[in-house]
Amino acid sequence: MKKRLLKGVSMLLSLVILFSVFGAGLPATVASADEGDGETVAVLYLCVCGIRLPYIFGHTWMVVENVSGEPLTVGSKTLEPGAMLSAGLHSGVGMEFDREMREFRGQSVTAIAREMTADELERAAKEIVNSRWDHYNLFVHNCTHFCSAVWKAATGVNFGVSVIPAILKSKMPASQRISLRIP
Repeated sequence: MKKRLLKGVSMLLSLVILFSVFGAGLPATVASADEGDGETVAVLYLCVCGIRLPYIFGHTWMVVENVSGEPLTVGSKTLEPGAMLSAGLHSGVGMEFDREMREFRGQSVTAIAREMTADELERAAKEIVNSRWDHYNLFVHNCTHFCSAVWKAATGVNFGVSVIPAILKSKMPASQRISLRIP
C-alpha cells in the first residue's frame, strides 16, 4: 500500500512538472515603467529561492520597496520611505506579509525588478490582498501561482503556469535577474 501511494505521488509530480515545462512557452520580457506613465514610487521584486527547509521545492514571493519620499499603503500595511515588505503564499495561512523578510534576512536571493508607478503599485496591491489567496495547495494554488498573478496584474507580463519555483525562475529573463539582499 505504502509503495503504491509513493509511486502514485511520484507519477503525479512528474505529470505536473511535465505540464509546467511544456506549457511554459517563451520567457517573459521584463521592462521598467514607461516614461510618462507617472513617477516611480516603488520597486516590485519577484524573488525566487532554491530548496531550503521548510520549502522543499523552493519558494517564490514578492517584495515591495518604497522609493518615494512618502509612506505607501500596500493592503493593510504602511510602507515608510526606503522600507521593504514581502508578500508570499504559505501552507496553512494563505497570503502573509513580511514572513520572507524575517526568514531570509541577511541572505541574497534571485529576483527580477520592475519600477512601479502609483497605478501599477495599486494593481499589485489589489492582487496581493485578493481573497482568492486565502489558501494554499501545493500543485494548483501555490507561491508561484501567487507571484505570477501579482506580476501580471502589475505589469501585464504573464509567466504562464509554473508549479515549482525552479520553473518560474527559468522563465525569468536571465539578462534581467539580479541578486537581492534581504535587509
